[in-house]
Amino acid sequence: MYLRFIILVSVLSLSLLCSSSNTNAEQPSELSHHSDSYIVLVQSLLPSTVCNRSLPVSGKATTLAVVSKYGSCSQLTRGKSSTPSLSQILLQDQYRVELIHSRRRNQSIKTQEEFTIPTISGNTVGAGNYFIEVSLGTPKQSVSLVIDTGSAITWTQCKPCPKTGCAKQVDPIFDPSKSKSYKSISCSSSFCSQINGGNCTSKKACPVSYNYVDGTSLSGSYATEKLVIESADNQLQFTEPNFIMVCAHNYTGDDEGVVGIMGLDRNGLSIISQTSSLFKNYFSYCLPAFFGSSTGYITFGKTNSFTNKVINFTPLTTDSETYDVEITGLSLGGHNLPIDSQVFKKAGGTIDSGAVISRLPRVAYAALKLAFRKKMSKYKMVKPSGFLDTCYDFSKYDTVTIPKMSIFFKGGVELKMDVTGIVIPFKEDLTEVCLAFSTNPTEDDGALIGNIQQQGMEVHCDVAGKRIGFGPRAC
Repeated sequence: MYLRFIILVSVLSLSLLCSSSNTNAEQPSELSHHSDSYIVLVQSLLPSTVCNRSLPVSGKATTLAVVSKYGSCSQLTRGKSSTPSLSQILLQDQYRVELIHSRRRNQSIKTQEEFTIPTISGNTVGAGNYFIEVSLGTPKQSVSLVIDTGSAITWTQCKPCPKTGCAKQVDPIFDPSKSKSYKSISCSSSFCSQINGGNCTSKKACPVSYNYVDGTSLSGSYATEKLVIESADNQLQFTEPNFIMVCAHNYTGDDEGVVGIMGLDRNGLSIISQTSSLFKNYFSYCLPAFFGSSTGYITFGKTNSFTNKVINFTPLTTDSETYDVEITGLSLGGHNLPIDSQVFKKAGGTIDSGAVISRLPRVAYAALKLAFRKKMSKYKMVKPSGFLDTCYDFSKYDTVTIPKMSIFFKGGVELKMDVTGIVIPFKEDLTEVCLAFSTNPTEDDGALIGNIQQQGMEVHCDVAGKRIGFGPRAC
C-alpha cells in the first residue's frame, strides 16, 4: 500500500510539472491520455483552495480579471463556512434556461420586454457565476458586475434603496448623489419614449421595472454615468463619459454579494455597442473553473497577440441579440454520435456565459447519454441527488477513464471538451460525479452551451464580423 502511494505521488508530481510548463489553465491532472479518452486522478477533479491569480499580456487592449463567485479567488467566499451546493446552483440555473429558450422562441417578435432589461440577472437565474470590477462616477466608486452575454443593459444597485429592497452586496452601494457625472435620463426624453413605448408621462427619471420568472423583481431608472475600466496590469484605462446604465433602487433578489450586471449581448445598449468606436465590437473572455482556484479574464478589443493565436470561427446564424450558432454534431470517445444534423439545425444553438451546464435537444441528449453510459459501464452508477441523470461513484478509485468529447459547429469548427467540461462532482467525497449535460425542457428547444463547457477556453466574440471563435486553453 505504501509503495502504491509513493508511485501515485511521483506520477502526480510529474504530471503537474508537465502541466505547468505547458499551460496556465487549471484542469485535472492527466496521468496519461489516449486518442479517445482521458485517464485522470480522481482527487484532481476537486478544486484547490489556494488562489492562483494570473492574466495574459494585454497588449493594446483592456483586460480585466474575471473571478468565479464560488472559487477560492473570490472575496465572496471569504469568511463563509460553505458555498451553495451545485444542486442549489443548478436549480436556480433552470430559470435562466427557461428565459433564454423563451427569448429565442420569440426573438422575431419585438415586445416591450425587449426594451427594458432583456434577461434575468444575478444568481437567481444562474447568470451570477463570474464577475469583474469596474468604476462608476466622479470621483470613482468601485462596483462588481456579473458578466453576461445574454444581457443588454448594464445595471448596479444604487442608493437610496429601501431596507426591504436592498440586496446584500460586498461593495459599498453606488451613491449617485456623490457623483458629479451622474445624470438621470428624463421621462420626457426621446430615449425614454422609445424604450418605454411612449408610456412615460411624468417629469421624473425614465423608469425601469421587471418581474422575473423566479418571483424576484427589479425597479429603477435609466441614467448616464462615467464608466471607467482599468486593465488588471494598471497600464491602460478606458473611460466612457456618457455610458447608459440603469440604477436599481429596489431589487428583491439575492445575488450573494454581487448585485449588478455588465451586459455583453448584441443589443444597442450593451457595453459592446456603446464602445464600438474604440473596441470595434470585439471582445474575448476566458472563464476559470467554476469552483476553481484561478482567475480568468475578459479583453475588450483585439490584443497584439491575436494574429499569433489559432482561433477557429463559426458564423453567427441570426441577427438576434444573443450569440446564436449552428451545431453540426457531437463526438464521444473518438466516434461521431448518430444524430441527424437536422436536429441541431432546426432547433439552433446559443453560446451563453450565464447558463451553467449545457442543454441539448432531447434526441441529441439521448444519444449522448446512451453512448456515455456504454463507455462508463465499468463504473457503478448512482441515483443522482440533482436533476442530472447520469452519475457515478468514483470514491473508491485512484484514477478513472473518461471518454473525450467534442462539439462541432458550422464551418468544421471543433470545440474539444476538457475533463471538467464533461463530468462534474456533485459531492466532495466523489460518491456522485455526473455527466455535465442535460436535456431541454421541451422537444423544440435548441442547444445552449453553458459556462461549464466553456471554462478554460478563449471565446472570441466578433460582433462586427458576425462570428464567434474558440481559441486555446488559456486560464
